[in-house]
Amino acid sequence: MKQLPLDILIPILEPLIADSRADLLNCSLVNKNFYRIAIPLYYRVLDARVSSESQLNSFVNPPRQDLTIPLRQQSCLAKYIHHLTIRGAITHKTLSIVLQCTNLNSLTWIDDIPSSPNSQSAFDCDRSPNNETLALLGVAHRVPRLSSLTLRTYNDLSSDAWVQFVSFPGLRKLSLWCFSISGCWNNGSIVESLTHLELCVGSINSTEYISLFVSLLNLEYLRLKGAPSSAIASLAALLPKLRSFDTDFVSAPLSAVDDQQTLQLHHLTVRTSTDALTPFYSWLRQLAGRGPDESFILHAFAVRAKHVVPSEFVKGLPLTLREFVVGEAELALSDVSFLCKSMCNLIRLECSVQTQDILAVEQAIGMGQRLRRVKFRGRGIKMSRVQARKWMIEHAELRNIGINSDMFKGKWVLDAEQGLVLRVDVAADGNRWGT
Repeated sequence: MKQLPLDILIPILEPLIADSRADLLNCSLVNKNFYRIAIPLYYRVLDARVSSESQLNSFVNPPRQDLTIPLRQQSCLAKYIHHLTIRGAITHKTLSIVLQCTNLNSLTWIDDIPSSPNSQSAFDCDRSPNNETLALLGVAHRVPRLSSLTLRTYNDLSSDAWVQFVSFPGLRKLSLWCFSISGCWNNGSIVESLTHLELCVGSINSTEYISLFVSLLNLEYLRLKGAPSSAIASLAALLPKLRSFDTDFVSAPLSAVDDQQTLQLHHLTVRTSTDALTPFYSWLRQLAGRGPDESFILHAFAVRAKHVVPSEFVKGLPLTLREFVVGEAELALSDVSFLCKSMCNLIRLECSVQTQDILAVEQAIGMGQRLRRVKFRGRGIKMSRVQARKWMIEHAELRNIGINSDMFKGKWVLDAEQGLVLRVDVAADGNRWGT
């Protein structure tokens, strides 16, 4: 164990960051070499909260009470933090720890003041969300390697705070949730480096929305929440490098956009409801022409009626599509068959079907030889473990099958008696909406 090269330990232990942080902490107790590797990995991602006045010297992750950094005694641990999430009020210790995180790549502040009004603030004498925002942004400007910033607040973003935002040098990713903003990106250095933007603003009209994006010519990924649907096609046409787009659709008149300005997207995600479907596909064609090249994801939440995806839309999609995910929306079995037969690179397919015959579904996906993950919803449709195993054997790369709330996962294992066998486990789907 002592002779094991240290550079081998890093790829061995890294998966534990997401899978089992408790195991990662236990690994640090094996010996000094494991400690030297495990501790930096353990603190690489920190979700923190100053939860009471008695804990002002500690960052505590509520789901994992063992994840505590006593700042006064072990401030050296801050250098291992690469991704920091702060919840609640901004305290002096909050500002202090951000400054100590010299290797910080991403910083997130989730303002939950309405849910925790008694949390200790650095501005108790003048408790103002704007003061806290300005203080945090001022400190974030002094972090040398910061490339990603997330701010979620229930309040307005003042003009002073906006100036701080747009003047961030080297910031590549920005996620901003607030009630309203004042200003534009034109005069800030952020326009030169920003490639990923998530924007959720509660109070803004179509004209202001479009003006926000005039200077963001380097955007490659854009996620909008609450944007006026009538303005989306116009503002997206201003972004020549945009390849991934995630947005909402609420029933609205189409905007006047030249057909030649439709986006050449690789990935498109749209959220809508059955109450807003009348102009939806016309709006979609105006936005992205034939559709995205690689993945199309639709979250169409049924309220009064089911959502049936038109056959002409399915058959008009690019043949290079790799993922077609429409969740609760219904697809005809003939369209399922068309997707599997025509799109040779299709690896993921999720939709609802109007049948209880699992054999009919099996026949529809028969030509999808590169499928890795499928999920079908339908009233009364069921699948057995034996049938799931049969599908996986017939489709060499298929290892995840969802039928309503049942999830079948396949894995090749070495059995002492039978040799190499395909084991299929069944579990309940914990993410019904696929979001």
